[in-house]
Amino acid sequence: MEFVKLLIEQLPFLYFISVVLAWFTIHFIGEKSGVPRSLRTEVIFVPVIISALQGAFPGMLASILLVKTLNIEEPLSGVPLSVGYVISGLLLHRKLLITVADKRMSYGLVGGITLLFIVGWMVSVRNMIN
Repeated sequence: MEFVKLLIEQLPFLYFISVVLAWFTIHFIGEKSGVPRSLRTEVIFVPVIISALQGAFPGMLASILLVKTLNIEEPLSGVPLSVGYVISGLLLHRKLLITVADKRMSYGLVGGITLLFIVGWMVSVRNMIN
């Protein structure tokens, strides 16, 4: 049962990482690959940082407050951080789909995010087994 709990705790984090990797991929080798280097900070790093500040960072602060002020232990103290990762991932996912004008490309992007998510989850399962 402990093993299943560890796997479920990894899912929100892996989803956020999958969307971030898809964001970098779409801008470096996708339809935005012609963006000049001076603009890459605006179109790549800023959305990732903003989505993390809107979701993961407040979740991290809430988790720290739960542990420090209320002495709440795991797994309850990890819930706000997991919710924060999901919020960050969904915000970035939405931004990606809005950025990609071609519908076929956006469906490919959703498929790529899903594939990265599944591969990341399988790697984390393998690392937990070993």
